[in-house]
Amino acid sequence: MLSFQEKLTILKSILLQEEYSYADSFNAEILIFSENLDFIFMNKLNSKTDIENWIRNLKSRIVMREEQDLIQNIIEDYILYG
Repeated sequence: MLSFQEKLTILKSILLQEEYSYADSFNAEILIFSENLDFIFMNKLNSKTDIENWIRNLKSRIVMREEQDLIQNIIEDYILYG
């Protein structure tokens, strides 16, 4: 099981990578809002794969719903309620 610091390092390394797609353009916002909510979702993630999947799912949700809601609201909802 990863420590909180290891999880945080993995999350940041993924979100700070070079952008290759439209979904990647949300990386900075995801990182900022995650930090604002004290990374509370990290307790549910146990591996690098869990973190990668979490990020991928959040990006998909943003792309699908960005015309219906503010990106901040989508990220906050996903962090708080999954």
